[in-house]
Amino acid sequence: MLVWNITIKETKPMKINRWKQSYKNLKLAQKMLLIYLVLLGVCLVLCLTALRVSFNIYDNKVQFTRDYTG
Repeated sequence: MLVWNITIKETKPMKINRWKQSYKNLKLAQKMLLIYLVLLGVCLVLCLTALRVSFNIYDNKVQFTRDYTG
């Protein structure tokens, strides 16, 4: 007997609905933990971006003083 393994590719709305349903099925504590982790990730990205910008500004000032001091 030959069995065909056919996988149906999910469309975007199906994936979104599945994520919504799995989020709804979580307990309140798990939902809050997930939200806190997402917010922590956003804050981490913002802090690292700000740190990189400040290092670039510092590097430009060092280059500027190096050029004029010899």
